[in-house]
Amino acid sequence: MDEMQKRETLRIPLAPSLLLTLALVFFMAFCAFPEVIFCRYMVVLVFALLLFLAVRSRLVTALSIIPCVMAFLTAESSPSFALLLCAVAVIGYGGFAITAVHPVLVAAAPLTACLLGFAITGEPTRALFALTLAPFAVVAALSLRLRLSRTASVAVVSAALLAALLLAMAFAVLALGGSLSADAIRDFVTSVKEMLIQEVAALAEAAEFSAVLSGVTDETVSTTVNSVLRLLPAMLIVPIEILSYLACLITITLRNTQFPKEKLPARCRVFRMSPVSAVLFLVSFILSLLPAGKSDAFGIALISALNLAVILMPGLALCGAIRIFVSFRQKRAFSPILLIILCLWFSSLLPTILACVGAFGILRTEKARQNNQQP
Repeated sequence: MDEMQKRETLRIPLAPSLLLTLALVFFMAFCAFPEVIFCRYMVVLVFALLLFLAVRSRLVTALSIIPCVMAFLTAESSPSFALLLCAVAVIGYGGFAITAVHPVLVAAAPLTACLLGFAITGEPTRALFALTLAPFAVVAALSLRLRLSRTASVAVVSAALLAALLLAMAFAVLALGGSLSADAIRDFVTSVKEMLIQEVAALAEAAEFSAVLSGVTDETVSTTVNSVLRLLPAMLIVPIEILSYLACLITITLRNTQFPKEKLPARCRVFRMSPVSAVLFLVSFILSLLPAGKSDAFGIALISALNLAVILMPGLALCGAIRIFVSFRQKRAFSPILLIILCLWFSSLLPTILACVGAFGILRTEKARQNNQQP
């Protein structure tokens, strides 16, 4: 009971609380007016300032460089990366704020964000978009409060984001008078396939792309579109996984940075994949390399295996990269120059190679642990 009360009374000072609350208000309100180009640049600036002032972690900064740069470079043309960075900020910083900022400030942030959105857009419906990401910050805060492991926190936040996205898509289809039956979904996939093929054909006829796409046949286009559609579940889940990982990493790192004497347990700080996930990845990856037969069931099994391998790949690739980095630190691997050459040479296969290194490393560690436990 005393430990629980101590957790609940951990609060950051008033000045940082106000700074974090104002930043969250801006991030949430930005969802209501992403078309404002100036605010897209401000998202990157405020996100980077919070990393520098509050998080103070080289790992978080290094992992956040790519989304920050992409959000900055595409700010003129598209709000997509700015919105993704905004989602990471609201979930990551918001998850920490719910547990460490005074409840009055936390409760006032969503209302203030809605008012700011309404003041800029003048539309009450659009102003409510400021509340879109708030529930996921609550999920991150609950994961932090329950002391879930880093892997479990990422999985919980990812599941919440995926469930919300699927529900939003279902409501959109129903609102447009569509259906969620198997036949309707099959017809939708077929229409998307035909649309993509027509778009590629139109690009091939355009003057600026004719030289590049002139040698592309209809069969090649159809095969490529089929491959994309088969990987659609993985293409939907993997960005959510990465977003959730960055958000949970910010929440946990910020918690340890602001309360260094009350650090979280090791299971909350270290990202680990289970031996089961390593075995599933290796089996799925091997199955995905098999040639497709004439059986529909076998084809579905291969597509499922390929999607599962791609979904598990980012986490295992991270484990593999960490293992290689630790080996370098302990001088048990190749020289850094040789590694850079190998990475450039096999750049297209790098995520797969890292994932295989991570999977075999996890299985090796598990085997060593079991051998040590034997009498």
